[in-house]
Order: sequence, then C-alpha cells, then structure tokens
Amino acid sequence: MGDEEASAAADAVTRGKLSQGSITADLEARFAETLDVPYVTMTTSGTVALVMALVAAGVKAEDEVIVPDRTFIATAHAPQLLGARVRLADTGPNQPLMDPASVEKKITEATKAIIPVHLNGAACDMHRLADIAERHGLVLIEDAAQALFSRSGNRSLGTFGRFGCFSLGVTKLMTSGQGGFVIAHDEKDHQRLQFMRSHGVESPLAESFDHFGFNFRYTDIQAAVAHRQLDRKKQKIEAHQALFLRYREALSGLNRVQLVDFDTADGGLPLWVEAICEDRAELIDFLAERGIQARQATPNLSASPHLQDGGESPNSTYFERHLLTLPSGPDQAPDGIQLTLDALRDFEQA
Repeated sequence: MGDEEASAAADAVTRGKLSQGSITADLEARFAETLDVPYVTMTTSGTVALVMALVAAGVKAEDEVIVPDRTFIATAHAPQLLGARVRLADTGPNQPLMDPASVEKKITEATKAIIPVHLNGAACDMHRLADIAERHGLVLIEDAAQALFSRSGNRSLGTFGRFGCFSLGVTKLMTSGQGGFVIAHDEKDHQRLQFMRSHGVESPLAESFDHFGFNFRYTDIQAAVAHRQLDRKKQKIEAHQALFLRYREALSGLNRVQLVDFDTADGGLPLWVEAICEDRAELIDFLAERGIQARQATPNLSASPHLQDGGESPNSTYFERHLLTLPSGPDQAPDGIQLTLDALRDFEQA
C-alpha cells in the first residue's frame, strides 16, 4: 500500500463513489480480462465468494461437500454455514494439496461438490479432480484465495472448475483490505451471483422480490484501491518469484530444512516460502533467538470438533507437524532475508 492507493480511495470519496458502482464494474472487467474468463463478481471476501458459489451450485442443508484436511478453516465454514456436511480428504505425500484418490474415497450419495484449495499458489491436480467430478456428477468449486495470478500451464488457477473463488484480504498478493470475487463461465451462473450479492434484486427500487440474495456487495472505495494494486501486478509477481528462487538456491544443499516442492516452471506463484523441518519447534526457537519470526502450520481441519468428520489423514498430519512458513512477502528487505538464510545454514550445523 502507498500514496497511489490512498489517493485513489480519496478520489472515490470525493466523487461520491462509495458503495458498489462503476469503479467496481471496471475492476470486474479488468479481472475477467486478466484471468481470461467471461464473468467476475466482486464481493466482500474470499469466504463469502465460496458461500455464493455453493449457493449458486445448489448446495443446501444435508448435502456433503469435500474439502482438504489441510486448508484454512474458512473453506470448511462456507458449506457449513449452509447446513451442508463437510467431508475431509487427505493431501498427497509431497505437497499439502488435496489428493484425488482420497477425494474419490469420500464420495457418497449425498456428495454435491468438491472444493480443491490451491494453497500458497500451488496447483492441485485439476485434471484428475475434474474427471472425478464429471464421473460422479459433482460441482467443482476452486478455492484460489491464495493463488491469484498463479498458473498451471496456460491457465490461471481458479478457472478450471465451474466456479473459482479469490480473496483480496491483507495477506494476499494484492489487497483492498478485505474483498474477494467469484469467477463463472456460464451466463446463468453469473446472473445468479449478481442477484445474490444484492438481496436478489437488480435495483434497490425493485418492484418485486423474486430471487434469493443478501448484502454481499463490494464498494467502489475498495475497488479504487484494488485498481492501483492491480496496476502493480507485474512487480508483485516478480518480487514473490525472486524471493522464492533466492530461498531455493540458498537452501538447496540443506538436509534439516527443505522447501516444499513447488513447480514455478509451470507458472506456479508461491505466496509465501514454506519449508519442512522434522525439528520444527527447535528451528522456530533457534530463529526466534536471532530475532527472526517463523510460523508453524495451522492445524488440520480434522482437529476441529465442530466439523464432525472422522477418519485419518496421515499425509495431512505429517504436514501439520513439520510445515512452517519462513520470512517472506514482497516487502522483505534483502538484508533480513540474508539474516534468515545465514541462520538456517547455522541451524544445519547445530
């Protein structure tokens, strides 16, 4: 964030562009062009984007929705808010991403949708998941909250399924403080989303209430900020790529700390730098003594009693115990990263 974002927000206020309007519509058009999709609907957050996609897909109470055991809790709370039951799939052994084989084992007659999550900009196996969804008649909704502008081959993540959901929260590649959006490929799906975010009506002066909806509207003040962030898309992507590649090169010979496998050559864009360490607690303490903060992985969703999903996820459990995030982000000072790299090499010899 900088002066350009502040000026854009102030200009929107000065011109009376406060709630959802023309600046939001222009932002939707820019995202649609950037991601090469026909329809984008801005909304209040990535979580609400998931809720809207689920409603548009017809998910309702007592349906089952499959999500990965390793994801942020928002992915599971979205279907649970609708009264649907969450079923948890394990990850694969090499990356903390949804395992298609585990997904297929979780499918029942009540299953309605699958939500693969492209954690940290890494691509799930969308071809296998799309095949599973098609064979079982399920809706595929991508959680791409952490994968804006990350790609798999010639396609952006979040554009493979019937819906793709993105976040513009403060921890993401670009932000408007809060916010998110849903992409759709079908005009009827898009119309459902458009009605849904505005109480089911086209205008506050509507003469009838014929559709379900809520107040899920974005604002032009946020959109003005997001436009300026989007102007710096190229610089943001290059900064994240350069930071990850610096870590990869520096840590290539280490055994105690290893970066999570990531296919940058195929267009993957890591949001953060993640590593695996068998002695994670020891490493975090070692770094903390040098004034360096590292963050351990969030817990598996299967540890949440209110999700009420049994079963074991051995691969997810491994990542839960050993995964951590190293200092990263586009504003990290080079000296600070060098301090971290030196500390990690010292830890290797400790």
